Amino acid sequence: MEYKVISSYELKHLVEEVNEHLLQGWKLQGGMSASSNAFYQALIKEK
Repeated sequence: MEYKVISSYELKHLVEEVNEHLLQGWKLQGGMSASSNAFYQALIKEK
């Protein structure tokens, strides 16, 4: 299994990148997280 965390300073860009990964077979792992200056989403993919 592969595990990846993607991040972006703008929510719009994170959403675009998450959608691209979902089309490539990645699945969400948990919910989105945010800090004071960035947004994060963990993803998993079966090998």
